[in-house]
Amino acid sequence: MLRWLPAAALIVADAGYVGYEVVATMIRANVAFLIRMSSNATFYTEGDEPLEEFREGIVYYWPKTQENDGKPPIRGRLIRVHGSRHKVDVWLFTNVEDAEQLSLETAGACYRWRWENEGLFRTYKRTLKKVVLMSRTLRLVHREAEASMIATQLLLCQGALAMPAAAKGNLPVMCSPRGVLLEIRRDIAGRWKPAHPFTTRISLARRERRLRIVPKQKREWPRRKDHKPPHPPILLRLTEEQKVKIQQYLQAA
Repeated sequence: MLRWLPAAALIVADAGYVGYEVVATMIRANVAFLIRMSSNATFYTEGDEPLEEFREGIVYYWPKTQENDGKPPIRGRLIRVHGSRHKVDVWLFTNVEDAEQLSLETAGACYRWRWENEGLFRTYKRTLKKVVLMSRTLRLVHREAEASMIATQLLLCQGALAMPAAAKGNLPVMCSPRGVLLEIRRDIAGRWKPAHPFTTRISLARRERRLRIVPKQKREWPRRKDHKPPHPPILLRLTEEQKVKIQQYLQAA
């Protein structure tokens, strides 16, 4: 799907989308990426800055298997994002080395926006109850999935257009998908005459924005393991032998 991406696209992915071949394929396709890294990834740096003090810098992604197979290292930028609301730092790897083109703050914001995609699929599966598709043939399943996803996007688009403009310096006002869906169902059913027009009612269907002072209440599900955030990646110093190999790869290129 890389060939279908628009120009200057940035792929933002979670820690599950890692691996030398995945990163190398995106670099060959000249696509920018920003991927969260965990302890299963090892990076090499020319400096001797300890992991505890590392903030951002140029590193080489070079797993031992690829190094032994004679494949070149992948040069990129490792970014450490510290969130004020979370105790665990987020480690991001990108091939955008220019900090002016992708600053540390922008990288952190892009990764936080990735959660909006998670919210989209939650709306699709839970709010619209599309965990199980109802069609009985493969062709109709494809049609049902396509039509229901378009319906989800139209629902969110209508809610977003109805939201008031955000005040200067504040976050944008987000709609509540469930609230918009309920107002649409009320109008379709036509069982009662609302006191306010439809546009006014969906403009009030807003996402909760209250400041939480305690964590959300977690439900205990059977056979579900508690989520554990990824540990930081391994950061090692390049050996002299590895530096010689890198120079040879650069001269060959």
